[in-house]
Parts: sequence; C-alpha cells; structure tokens
Amino acid sequence: MSALVADTHPERVVSLLSIEGNFTLDDAFMASRIAAMELGEVEAMLAGFRADIAGWLAAKGIAAGASEISLARLWGSQTNPLEPCWRRPGA
Repeated sequence: MSALVADTHPERVVSLLSIEGNFTLDDAFMASRIAAMELGEVEAMLAGFRADIAGWLAAKGIAAGASEISLARLWGSQTNPLEPCWRRPGA
C-alpha cells in the first residue's frame, strides 16, 4: 500500500523503508527454511531470485508488472535493511 501511495503522491512521501519483505503468506514461512540453510545456500537462492525477478514473482502468484518488478528489484538490491528501499528524487 505504501508503494502505491508513494507512486501516486510522490510529493507527500520522502522515502519508504521495507520492514516486512513478504509478498505472500508462503513467504512468511520462508524464514524458518532460511534459518536452516548454510550462508552459501541462502546467497545462491537470493541470486536466483535476482536473476529472474519476474519469474520469482510469477511463481508466488504475483502479476509482475513494471512497478512490481521495480519494487522487487529494489528489495533484492538492499544490503542494509534499514536503508530506504525508495527515496523521492531530490530528497
């Protein structure tokens, strides 16, 4: 919802901070699977998501339009989860 507000009214939003990260209910259960993985396995999984963002979203049942792909690409590029995933140009 916040991404929609930012897109529709950019003059009212300075930045977005993604604190959730779950696109679907299935994603909510991903944390327990990731916790059991070795770091290399997690890195490989994330690399696969980043390599085919539209395919990853489609596999989760999300229609991958340009805005969804753009937001997922921003999320996937974050190395610091406390950094805003979107910032109004010039802000």
